[in-house]
Amino acid sequence: VLAMTEALRQWAAQKQGDLPPGVELVVWSDRSVILNGRINLMLKSAVQGAILVVLTLALFLDLSLAFWVILGVPFAFLGSLLAIYALDLAVSINVISVFGFILVLGMLVDDGIVTAESAYVHLERERDGVGSIVRGVKRVTVATVFGVATTIVAFLPALYLETGMARFMPQIVSVVAFCLLFSLLETKLILPAHLRHIKIAPPRDDNSLKSRFLRVQRRCANGFQGFARHRYQPLLKKAVRNRYLTVALFIGGLLICLALVPSGIVRMVFLPNVPSDNIFINLTMPQGTPWQTTHEYSLRIEDAIRAVDERYAKEMGSSEGVVKEIMTYSTNDTESLVLTELIPSEQRSVSSVQLAQWIREAVGELSGVQSLTFNANAGSGGAPIDVQLQGENLAQMRAAAEELKRAIADFDGVSDVRDSFDAGGPELDIQLTEQGDAMGLGQVDLARQVRQAFFGAEVQRVQRGRHEVRVYVRLPLADRESLAALRSLWISTPSGERVPFDVVGRAVEYSGVSVIQRVDRQRVVNVRADVNKAVAEPGEINRVLRSELVPEILAKYPSVSFSLSGEAEEQAEITDTLKWGFIAIMLMIYTTLAIPLKSYTQPL
Repeated sequence: VLAMTEALRQWAAQKQGDLPPGVELVVWSDRSVILNGRINLMLKSAVQGAILVVLTLALFLDLSLAFWVILGVPFAFLGSLLAIYALDLAVSINVISVFGFILVLGMLVDDGIVTAESAYVHLERERDGVGSIVRGVKRVTVATVFGVATTIVAFLPALYLETGMARFMPQIVSVVAFCLLFSLLETKLILPAHLRHIKIAPPRDDNSLKSRFLRVQRRCANGFQGFARHRYQPLLKKAVRNRYLTVALFIGGLLICLALVPSGIVRMVFLPNVPSDNIFINLTMPQGTPWQTTHEYSLRIEDAIRAVDERYAKEMGSSEGVVKEIMTYSTNDTESLVLTELIPSEQRSVSSVQLAQWIREAVGELSGVQSLTFNANAGSGGAPIDVQLQGENLAQMRAAAEELKRAIADFDGVSDVRDSFDAGGPELDIQLTEQGDAMGLGQVDLARQVRQAFFGAEVQRVQRGRHEVRVYVRLPLADRESLAALRSLWISTPSGERVPFDVVGRAVEYSGVSVIQRVDRQRVVNVRADVNKAVAEPGEINRVLRSELVPEILAKYPSVSFSLSGEAEEQAEITDTLKWGFIAIMLMIYTTLAIPLKSYTQPL
């Protein structure tokens, strides 16, 4: 993907020279930047972890020991990629799988450190070369093997998540499982062969660099061992001797931790907002709105984005702004999407969420808008608040939706409250009168003549090169925009007479329905809103809506029922899956621990 993207950029740069003046070819929405950023983050984390491991092991154990431990990380990564390729799994190097590599990085180092430390301690104590290394590795083999097994078991239920964003979890599970398995293979079969070359040098009193480093190393090791003997061991003995008090203290701490969430001290957000490098602004106007109005509002949003770009450059004291590109496109006369591409997050000090808030303030109030939403977050989850109203009485559903929108707007941190109710524009129902029926005029004839007057009647086709041009005859524009022109329209009858429209027909004006949404054969309307998750908890708002506000509102509209959709529905489905997965995990971990402990009670 990265190679293809680079090739495309080079082609665009070369092609620019062949384009006429005023035409520019721009690479838009390059998603490979995200992947490249994640790969760089993984490499950066690996380097930082390697440095910390080398420093720690060098100070307390041996420098060459640290080198062989770090060498196991690329082995596990390459082995994982080889296994994924050999088994033809549906996993590639993408943002999700790279996150899996970042996640498992610390686990791989831990496994190697435990094995290497045990081998080094035996070698230092026994000075028996390969024999000491083998005994040291065997000493922790059971613990590390079953430790890896329990970790893999803990990830297994994620393979069965298929809802929303959770459907990407199987890629992470595959990466984590194979990395841990290859790390286990490396630490038990390959690492001991390298550790046998370690030589523990006797203390020397000269003033060489190596001797000074060894003396620092001995002081660090002695200090750590002294802490373990004189501080940790006495405390551990007291805890074991007063085991009931120890258990009571830990249970009390657990209860305090569990109380932090319902008390509101620790907030719980199921799907936290992740700022993106793009801002999506969706504008929806009521049906029947002229396209010129939609276009005018879209240009107003673009001007607001440029104003925010200047504001950012001014406040940050930068010569360059934060906006890379702006793209606006419409699918029809009443809808518009304004997509703003920002510079990467590493190059700016203001989040995309804050920039979206600045744009919202700069746009101001737009009159007659059906909905205007600003989305600066990554991911494609549903709305944080999404109440689905169901019923067949359209008037009651409309009234309930309006009242519910006002109630939702009163919550702190809630913005962009809207509904999916699309009433459509005003329509005219052309009906035949009894007098027109008596004159032999049919409904189809009446509708056809009205259509020809306002839409046009084809009178000729002209061939122009390869294209065929159709010529229509219809009323002038000023008459087509007037309802009086319809009433004064002359209609031809089968007998050849011409009579006014009001004699043979009537026009009934009503509000049409442009879109009808149904779920389980019931008409539905969704009331949605976005939430600033740094200020409010969507779960708490949904709880209040479900238990208090919505039942109170719908008590006035007996034909309307409701259910929660969006993030709340996704959370319920994932939680239900994980509930059974958690039970399965506990059983499998219990079984896995019972084998090495040879006990049914100790794993508890």
